[in-house]
Amino acid sequence: PALLAAVRECLDLAAKASPCEGRAAIATALQAGMLCQLAACLGSVGFETQKEAMNMFIDFLRAVSDLEAGTALAIAIDSNPECLEPLLEGLACPTTLTCCAEMLREAARHPALAAAMLRCGAAGRLAALARGKDFDQEAEAFSVLRAVILEQPAVAGEHVADNFGAFFGHIHGLLHDDGEYIMQRATLKLLGDILLHPEFREVMCAYVARVDFLKIHMTLLADVSVSMQVSVFHVLKVFLVNPYMPGDMLRLVTRNIQRLMRLIGGLYQKIDADDESLSADLLAVIQSLQAFVEPCRSS
Repeated sequence: PALLAAVRECLDLAAKASPCEGRAAIATALQAGMLCQLAACLGSVGFETQKEAMNMFIDFLRAVSDLEAGTALAIAIDSNPECLEPLLEGLACPTTLTCCAEMLREAARHPALAAAMLRCGAAGRLAALARGKDFDQEAEAFSVLRAVILEQPAVAGEHVADNFGAFFGHIHGLLHDDGEYIMQRATLKLLGDILLHPEFREVMCAYVARVDFLKIHMTLLADVSVSMQVSVFHVLKVFLVNPYMPGDMLRLVTRNIQRLMRLIGGLYQKIDADDESLSADLLAVIQSLQAFVEPCRSS
């Protein structure tokens, strides 16, 4: 209760004061460790107090944004980089799962906090939780993972580029969970968003140069579900229209050209004709694949 009262007093002061005085109040609270204390208290209080602490944590971070106090937040996190560790741990506990997930999603909107989470291995830990057997935990963990990667793409893009193998090992692990149809589609959507985002251009170029990654998506394309095939296609198309396709990848596509034409052509026939964007993408890939057909026939 004393912590919550102190945070509320700080927020009230920041709301009433001038922007300069408000930033000073927020900076003082950060230096006192109030944000980290809010993150750490959830496991020791009841549900109603958890919700109050969660709301104050979110309000505090929104005040940081409103008052442009990001520098003070970055300094505070640099001095306590494990500030969000209790929230990541709390995702594994049913009694704190929901509040921790909400707080982490809000934290992911701030560059300093997103970077801190990535540095402490959040991507792998969240992916592991998303492969669990509890639906609520899977959904919340994946939602946080998506936020950590996409809310601050400049921060995440650099991290993924520096940790390329480990990161995509975690992500591809979510694709290999047989029977986890919803998670597979969500993971493919995340992959597509990563590969098509300008801040991940370096990552995209490295990803589409990997023939082993192409094989993963070619295998998934054979799924009987049209929705699943569409999800796979949005990743696969980035490989297939690559004008700088490596030789080993070119040979793989050439060997499988008839199968790819059949599956992608069949998908074009099945989709909603009103989806003009998807139709255009499918036609573009089909035309790209047709360039392989004549050399195959000549050989």
